[in-house]
Amino acid sequence: MRSSNAADYQHVPRPLAVMAQTFPPGYRGKAHAHPRAQFLHAITGVMRVAAAKSVWVIPPDRGLWIPPGTIHAVQARGAVEVRTIYLARAAIGALPSSCCVLITTPLLRHLILAALEEPVNYDEAGRGGLIFKLMQDELSHLPRTPLGVPIPHGKRLKSACDRLLANPASRLGLEELAREVGASPRTLAREFAAETGLSFTAWRNRLRLAEASAQLAEGLSVAEVARRCGYGSPSAFTAMMRRTLGAGPRDVRAQPARGKPRRGPDDE
Repeated sequence: MRSSNAADYQHVPRPLAVMAQTFPPGYRGKAHAHPRAQFLHAITGVMRVAAAKSVWVIPPDRGLWIPPGTIHAVQARGAVEVRTIYLARAAIGALPSSCCVLITTPLLRHLILAALEEPVNYDEAGRGGLIFKLMQDELSHLPRTPLGVPIPHGKRLKSACDRLLANPASRLGLEELAREVGASPRTLAREFAAETGLSFTAWRNRLRLAEASAQLAEGLSVAEVARRCGYGSPSAFTAMMRRTLGAGPRDVRAQPARGKPRRGPDDE
């Protein structure tokens, strides 16, 4: 049986390796890092990943690219079937040097499933070698999408952001939020730009879209997601999602699982 322990894939004599895991509802992994780069992808369920001073919400049609040595921690929103690709440093090529969310393709999903049928020490001159070479090439062509929410380090701004993280639908404006944390609106606006690289409005839009993507993947209706995430109407929500992510709400619906799940308690 193929191992579900990430440590078993870090030093295999192959440039790429694939691992399958199941996370139970409420799973909270410890913060850790791997020697290899990682593409963290779920075929069902939604993950929330803390990495690189950001929070990333990963629905099934997306995956998180994590460079080697990056500390990260994973939480499961409900049961999650995870399929991870590990890449040796020499195999990274033109892939990003920082964490980002990539849009998965049907081809990549099928390649992952096919790779799981191959031994870890697959024949590089045979079918396994062809599968992994195509997988490596497909990874390098995946488009990015802005589902990461930068988390500030300053105590005051973090307190403000925590209020919105706890309630993405909050109607608090910059002035009200600044008053709650004891700052002027101008000061808080400067801190948002300096610590997150985004304006207050852009940061809140990013948060709402990330949360909305997760709720859609969990099967909630467009109208319910729009209400829960603070949008004035389903049409306003749909327009914002298409403008920012290049995809409508129905494009990130929950997808049926494919392939046999493998259960393992070890950190991903």
